[in-house]
Amino acid sequence: MEYSRTRVLLRHRCGHGTGRVHRFDDGGVAFSVRMALDSLQRSAGIAPQVLSAAGGGMGSDIWCQIRADVLGKPLHRRRNLDAGVLGAAVLAGAGAAVFPSVADAAAQLVVTERVFEPNPSLCERYAYGYEKYRELYRQLEAFNRDLVLRSQ
Repeated sequence: MEYSRTRVLLRHRCGHGTGRVHRFDDGGVAFSVRMALDSLQRSAGIAPQVLSAAGGGMGSDIWCQIRADVLGKPLHRRRNLDAGVLGAAVLAGAGAAVFPSVADAAAQLVVTERVFEPNPSLCERYAYGYEKYRELYRQLEAFNRDLVLRSQ
């Protein structure tokens, strides 16, 4: 069981407005996405050069830009943010022979609305933050495991 998933808000001061707190939180969530992506890349032995985004918070330009900066890769936001629905339409279109293949259906139905390019200076700052995030993640694992075990 993964115990280090508890959220921690660090370096928050009373004078920080909600916008700054949300940006810190968005960065932390993006760090967890990067950790998952790093793990997938290691296990698959490949690293995508471009990432696609749809669903949930991907309608936010700020959220997409933070992800592009943290992940260090261009992020293509899809016009249709309902990825599950769009995927079902692609498969249904190919299955019903409306399109000759899944690849053809995806090429016609999956449309990029906007591309968010990583900002090199922010990528460097986020890379440092990500290393600190990973360090803290490891340090909190035993702490969180103890909390979970004591609450059962």
